[in-house]
Amino acid sequence: MTWNKRNYITLGEVYSTLGFVFSPHSSTMTTSWFTTQLTSMYLKPYIYGLDSTRFTSSVINACVDELMTIVSDRHINNYVGYIKEDTLSLQNTIPFLQKILNVIELTAPKYMPMLKESEVATANLLKGATSSSHSDTRFNDTPQDGGDFNNDSHATNVSHTESGAEMEPESMIDHIKKVFDNFDSVILMWSNEFNKLFFLEDQLDG
Repeated sequence: MTWNKRNYITLGEVYSTLGFVFSPHSSTMTTSWFTTQLTSMYLKPYIYGLDSTRFTSSVINACVDELMTIVSDRHINNYVGYIKEDTLSLQNTIPFLQKILNVIELTAPKYMPMLKESEVATANLLKGATSSSHSDTRFNDTPQDGGDFNNDSHATNVSHTESGAEMEPESMIDHIKKVFDNFDSVILMWSNEFNKLFFLEDQLDG
């Protein structure tokens, strides 16, 4: 019987062979670390089915970098596949980078719109914690048989009232809790689906 030799490799080994630098939680790592290094290799993900006016190249790149930061931080030491050669090279690791791009392209149309909407919702989280009202009262002496009622020159008295209310700290905490009870982390859902499509289903002991 002939056995086919398999050398299993991790995501970190793929990055190292490709020359990708990933330094999680380092102050020297830029937020665009992944797409910047893709660009240096004249590569980029092609995302179809998104509104190009809203999802510009910079928005798409920011989403991809956010995803790959989470994926890489969680799985840098996980196996991504195997090679039959004894040593890693650019030639036998490029297919793994191509698979990364393929999975991004397959999942991005689903998760990128969700991710942007969740960011808006989070930014508006506390809008429901305050309320305010405004009103103007104008007494006017415009002649009944003509004239412009809205002309300020005829207004004898104009008053403006404004009121507002803020939640008590306990009520605000309840408000935030209610929001997050119905809140799912989109980037976590996206990274979980990415992991299912990209990484080996059964990880081997290193």
